[in-house]
Amino acid sequence: MTTSGFIDTDPLSTAASSTQPPADESDDGDREICSRHVFYYVDKLPTFSLVIPLASCTGPNAVYEKAQAAGPSFAYTNLRAIRLPGGSVMPARSKGRLLSGDGGDHIAVCWQHEHSGWKVVLDVLTEYVTRRRMYTGTVDLYQDVAFGRTGPGSIPLTLRLEDVGMEIDEGGDEALATDALDLIRSVIQDNEELAEELLESLESGGDPNNSSDNQPPDLVHLTTMILEEALSRSQARSFSRTQLITSAMSVLSALLSLPKYSLRVWLYIRSTSVLFGPSRTSGFAAVALPAERISGHYTMTLALLNLVQQLLHEAFASVLTIPLDNQRLKQVKEEVLLRAAVFVHGEIWVEHLSWKYAQLGDRFEIGRRVSSFYGYVLKQSPPALGDRPFPALSQAVADALLHKATTSTINPLVSSIAVAPHILGTLYASRRYGDARRLIYLLESHLSLTRLVLSYKQSIPYSSKPCLLEQALCARVAGGAGFTDSTRSRIDPVDVLANYVKGRDIGTAVPLESIRVLYALCASLSVTQPSPATIIGHLSNPEATVASFVRIVQHPYEDLALRNAVWNFIALAVDKEPALANLFVTGQFRVPNNKIKSKENAKSQGEDDSKKHMSALEVANETLSRWKDLWEANPQLLASVFRFIYVVWQHGLEHKNLIDTTRGNDEFWTNVVAVVKEELGPDPDYETETFIILDDERRSSLHEAVSVQSYRNMVKSYAVRVIGQDIFLQPQPRSCEPAKKPLSYSKLAPSFKSEDQLNELILEAKSTSYDPSLSDKLATQLQQDFPGLSLTHLQSQDLSDERQFGDDFMFSIALLRSRMQQCVSGDDRANAVEEVEKRIASLNLNLSLTYAQTALTESWQFLLHQVLPFVRPVPEIRSNLLSLSATISGDLALEKRSGDMMAKLHGTRLNLLLSILEVVWFSDSDTDKHITSFMNLVDNIHKVLLNEAQPPSQSFLGQLSVPFHQILLQVIYFCVRQCRNLARRPKVLTASRRIAVSGLVDATLPLVIDALRLTFDSARTRLDLDLDRDMELLVAVFEQCTRPDINVSSVTWLTRCQETDVIKSSLELLTRTDVIGLTDLPLLRTRRQPLYAPHILLFHMAVVSISSGAERFASEGIISAYSNNGISLAASSGQIDVVLPELPGERSPAHKTYCSMIAIVSAIVSALKRQHHFFDAEACGFVQLYGKQIIRALSWSVGDPITLPLLEEMEQVVGLFYALAESAPPTASPNPAVVKVLRVFTTHALMLLQQLNYALTHPNHIASLLEPVTAEERALLEKEPTAASSLLSVDMADLQKHPLTARLVHRLFRLSSSVVSTLISISRAYDVLLGEQEEWPVQEAVIVPHSKVVPGEPASLGTLLELANCTLDVLRHLVDRPAGQAIAPPASLKDTPLDVQEGMLTARKTVEALLVYAATQLAMWLSKPEFDTAEMDSEDHIPQTMDMRESSKRPSRALTDRIRRGMPGEMATDLEKLLKQAKPILQKSVDDNRNVKGDLTQVLLRFMSEWVMTTPS
Repeated sequence: MTTSGFIDTDPLSTAASSTQPPADESDDGDREICSRHVFYYVDKLPTFSLVIPLASCTGPNAVYEKAQAAGPSFAYTNLRAIRLPGGSVMPARSKGRLLSGDGGDHIAVCWQHEHSGWKVVLDVLTEYVTRRRMYTGTVDLYQDVAFGRTGPGSIPLTLRLEDVGMEIDEGGDEALATDALDLIRSVIQDNEELAEELLESLESGGDPNNSSDNQPPDLVHLTTMILEEALSRSQARSFSRTQLITSAMSVLSALLSLPKYSLRVWLYIRSTSVLFGPSRTSGFAAVALPAERISGHYTMTLALLNLVQQLLHEAFASVLTIPLDNQRLKQVKEEVLLRAAVFVHGEIWVEHLSWKYAQLGDRFEIGRRVSSFYGYVLKQSPPALGDRPFPALSQAVADALLHKATTSTINPLVSSIAVAPHILGTLYASRRYGDARRLIYLLESHLSLTRLVLSYKQSIPYSSKPCLLEQALCARVAGGAGFTDSTRSRIDPVDVLANYVKGRDIGTAVPLESIRVLYALCASLSVTQPSPATIIGHLSNPEATVASFVRIVQHPYEDLALRNAVWNFIALAVDKEPALANLFVTGQFRVPNNKIKSKENAKSQGEDDSKKHMSALEVANETLSRWKDLWEANPQLLASVFRFIYVVWQHGLEHKNLIDTTRGNDEFWTNVVAVVKEELGPDPDYETETFIILDDERRSSLHEAVSVQSYRNMVKSYAVRVIGQDIFLQPQPRSCEPAKKPLSYSKLAPSFKSEDQLNELILEAKSTSYDPSLSDKLATQLQQDFPGLSLTHLQSQDLSDERQFGDDFMFSIALLRSRMQQCVSGDDRANAVEEVEKRIASLNLNLSLTYAQTALTESWQFLLHQVLPFVRPVPEIRSNLLSLSATISGDLALEKRSGDMMAKLHGTRLNLLLSILEVVWFSDSDTDKHITSFMNLVDNIHKVLLNEAQPPSQSFLGQLSVPFHQILLQVIYFCVRQCRNLARRPKVLTASRRIAVSGLVDATLPLVIDALRLTFDSARTRLDLDLDRDMELLVAVFEQCTRPDINVSSVTWLTRCQETDVIKSSLELLTRTDVIGLTDLPLLRTRRQPLYAPHILLFHMAVVSISSGAERFASEGIISAYSNNGISLAASSGQIDVVLPELPGERSPAHKTYCSMIAIVSAIVSALKRQHHFFDAEACGFVQLYGKQIIRALSWSVGDPITLPLLEEMEQVVGLFYALAESAPPTASPNPAVVKVLRVFTTHALMLLQQLNYALTHPNHIASLLEPVTAEERALLEKEPTAASSLLSVDMADLQKHPLTARLVHRLFRLSSSVVSTLISISRAYDVLLGEQEEWPVQEAVIVPHSKVVPGEPASLGTLLELANCTLDVLRHLVDRPAGQAIAPPASLKDTPLDVQEGMLTARKTVEALLVYAATQLAMWLSKPEFDTAEMDSEDHIPQTMDMRESSKRPSRALTDRIRRGMPGEMATDLEKLLKQAKPILQKSVDDNRNVKGDLTQVLLRFMSEWVMTTPS
């Protein structure tokens, strides 16, 4: 029994058996057999021996009498029934055999009486408590023997222990009580079934006549009272009391494993203060700890820690068995555990390193048990979970170790890890292997706790400051702890951890835990701010450490788990620490390569080269050469290698010189591409039915197959990413050079061109095995059978990159089993527990496959982005991808799986589809086959929109953790825009195809409009980048779907807009939002534009560009919104500048907003025409409100600098007045507000036209005035050659050498055309051409008919003729050139090249407008009834308003005289000559442009001859 460890208090029992579990299962079996034999023997003892005084055998009150026995010996019989110790009653006249001689005062008699010895043991404990005066009942528990009633029918005579011959001290026998407790504990420990029987035996057979109040105490109560009494004595320490305290706590610990009795233990411990009391003057802290510190033996402390550990285990094991309505019990347990944790932390953990130890192993054991306690709490109740069990306890531990950590808390952890190597060496040298083993167990526990704390820190948001544990690990600590000289150098814990990894004398667990701690530390340090510490800075010999790590990953016989963990750390180090990364990639620090001047130096250099260690990159290359073997036998290791390669390539620019050789290695890329093309095969089954024992662990029978498949997916995903990253590292070619294809792409290119291979690769990447029914069924079963258990409680606490695929991937089965310990009662509950375990294993297997498949999908998405410039130009690849997009979208349309996780996967697959479409891109020349594939895509996207399992509305409403609507909107944008391209081609969209397009548009618009309303409303409450992106995409899709070429009728979507009130919502948002972006200046500088405002205005422009939409907009109060927003005050005072001081190098957002508002108002006025006069009045009010800003734009002169944004502002302002002029009511009923505004514009327009004439006739001057605003414009201006000083007029040949000046000149011509066209509309020039002279608006004759051209005066007829001649010269130059020839390249990505045709149209329009305006103005001047000095001196042609200044000047008296002397005749002649010169050039431009018809010059010549040339001068 001793050898099997039955009673560890036996002197023959070994020390190891008392603290360590049995070596194998056979020892467990032997121990259980011993326990059962002891229990059953003691439970039914056949005899009971008494020591009887001879006086009780004689006299009238005799209890016993001598009887004749069958043999020579004497026998005794009892005259009355006797209640023996233990409670059994020996009936009267029972026979007893004499065991001793009868010559003395007492005799020993053995009675044949079967009874329970366990009840006698309980009586021993009761007697001890009685004698120590701890029981609060009567002073004497039982009736006095001397006064019992005799005679037949009387109650039995009760004997106490001392009455049967047991000698007991007055104060009780501590040794006897200790032995009794040890005997009970040895039977019940770790044997729940036997313990239940023993306790039932102790509690059975009670006296039914006794009330419950008079019942003797049970075992739990007795043990607690013994413990309280022993810990309340203040006498000097004794060995027997130590043993008694230890045994009592051990019994309580053993009883905690019994669900039926554990509650009693909790309640009694809660009611006493001797164990975990706050006072140091009483209880354990006052009695046990000081005594043990003096002696150096810590038996009681270890027993206390064992009790605390058992309390903790029982608390978490019973979480599910506590009814939900019994929260008080949880509170009781948490209160006890908190008291225990505070006591252990304050009294033991922070001080135990300074104690004296007789046995060094006790120190290690105490440290191990405390750190195991902390670690168990953090595992069972992760502080990051909100609904965790016992939250106050886990928060207290987290605070102690992380949030509110102190040096006294962290030092025991870090110093034990740091000094352990030296202590371990000393122990091995002295052959103290038991203590060495305890130290290794201590290291395992401490390292596990350190990793848990560091992992938890990374789960806390905004944890950028280093915690005290990180600081301690990165600080040097004193080494030796009393084992070395005080002068010994200090130790770096990080260096010690690195040495543990390569240690061979510390088992397999410590190296693995050490590298995982280094991984967690490196990951945590990488996000600390500012200036994070580095791992390499704390290594004493970095090169040797790196070399040892590389040897581990290279050696095939190293522990596989350790090799994978080291590979993971190397990959993380390369990613996070540049110095350490360089060392892993090269194998050594780079040393300057000085020239070798002597042979000796050369020889030593050669020796150094021969000793050079292999680098991790070389090992990875070597491993890759045998990838096929690893693919079959060990895909996990192959995945670790590929992850490292990918991380190195991610930092390829840092290691460019080091990896260039590998990048050019043909064999390397052959292997990588072979991995990419390797077939995965069908996915294995993941629904677990049975469990097997694999590597001494209970595993799902499908674990191996799923794990292998998952890691193969990861291998392929990393291989694909390596190729994509290599393409990304390829230097960008110059604009004139073709892109050079890297070797990696060249190896993969044949797979893209092969339709079968490409289909296989992409379809393999888009597949997903996720089964949401697994989690649904599991959640339902947990709710039904175990309502207190949530899946979140079982989540693995490992870092995501360290989790291993298989049946323990996401949810910890070990944690589940620990929670279910007390639930396995009865077959039904056992079956339910088994079913839950199977379902969690199935879920883990399914999530393993899903995670790996998602990684493969995302890697292909990344690769497609990188190969885009090489693949897009190849027609056959585009054709293959277009067909694939239809297939993938078809699968997405048929999706039946729902749920949040599935929505995330849905978004990932949509992203893959989007990447394919970005490669496919838009085309105007698709064949019918391509169009058929595209129409299938359109039809499938329509079904995706209507999918019930994954409705896009959920994503818009924010009901998904990872929304996918942004990706879907981009896909829809591509489809609709390509549909518009097809709609422009004749006979391409058949009836069925148009129906498909209409179906997509009709399904998209309601969703987009509803989402826009939701987004506008949400944007009012917060500034959010995601909302801004949503708004941008929604407006873009809305704009495409509302174009008339694919959506003929606007009734449907306008009705939807009206129902949702989205237009009004957008206007309200515009008035409330910060249209400049100054509320968040850093964000403005980063994004270069404010949130929301640009998208709102683009939405307005999209609506008003449709005439019916403009009508709707006009009635929604747009002018009110545009007059009352963030820039209204600045605009009304004329203070909106092109640039903003807070945003250097960018155009002012306020200026962009202002120009957009002007353009939108212009569009509404143009769309309404003359139908809605009420809006004209509102528009005029808008003009008057912003009059100062408008005048500022129109007052530009050739002496002022010019910018492209200012030019745009001028164009928009002129466009607004043109719209007002075109929509003005007829002369019969003029609108006074419109008339006033247009008169003011005429005044400023004539001044502006004079400036434009000078600018266009002096392009070199205007080029010198151009000021860049953005960095892009500045770069273009720097590339611009210096203009020739002789360039005094527009020379197109020279302008071609100055593309920026050419664009500027073109825009100035366009502005001039707009100004003149507006003046034509105001003066009703076409009415003059076509109407009767009596109806001419002669009051609009504002052009003075003289040839003088003065920049400071309004434009004259000479100005018009000069500008017309200049424009005609340009047109003459352009008509002789090919229409598609480029004049200037695009100025930015948004611009299109300026070609000859566009320039010719602008010039022709300008010439025609100038000729019409000049002819009609001259005719009206000459037709005035009183054409004399008074007319010239009048100011009727100079209208004014209240808030717009007058700038025109009166003609001089000399000029009046010249006009009177016949200047109109001269000007008429010049105009007629110009018309004749223009006629052939305009005719040729008409011939070149089929869109232009008619000959305007002939009309004007006839008009001149009729109304001008015949007028007497």
